[in-house]
Amino acid sequence: MTSEGGLESRELERFEAVVLPHLDAAYTLARYLTRNAHDAEDIVQDACLRAIRHFESFSGEGETSARAWLLAIVRNAAYSARRRHRAEDAATEFDETFHSDYPLLGGRLDYAGGRAVAALVYGRRQHLINVFLWPAARGPSGGPSTTTSQGYHLLHWKTGDYAYWPVSDLGLPELEDFASLLRKAAAAANAPN
Repeated sequence: MTSEGGLESRELERFEAVVLPHLDAAYTLARYLTRNAHDAEDIVQDACLRAIRHFESFSGEGETSARAWLLAIVRNAAYSARRRHRAEDAATEFDETFHSDYPLLGGRLDYAGGRAVAALVYGRRQHLINVFLWPAARGPSGGPSTTTSQGYHLLHWKTGDYAYWPVSDLGLPELEDFASLLRKAAAAANAPN
């Protein structure tokens, strides 16, 4: 028997078991991307509808792949909503080149230094780039600083709202290029309407 969304009842049960446990993470990412609780709720609802419609294409087995899949849908739904609401800024807000060169593979809530931090995971060829970010104390923005330890490069900068820490074993020039694109995307997203 097929449900209203096009899923058979056993697929709907699988969807509920595999995807729905990650709704809190989906809301957290949507809230970060939109900076608005109401918009975040709309984004998560839209993402869930998209996930149900395309669940047959989901081939992952574990919780991690379901979480990454759902968070990618949330990210795409947030960017689509942003493009609809701010069409004049669409070209600077979502750069297909950036996301094809550095695709977002997933995200998670992590803990560092006793505080909750968002961790977004991007890819570049066989390398992973972890971007840790959290709300920063209000103050002047700080330029990027670089540290290398045990084969990993750590970049750090602060905007008016967030502290960013990209970490990867990717070559330093490429990681700096990634950081530059990320700073531009964040600046465009925070630009006044």
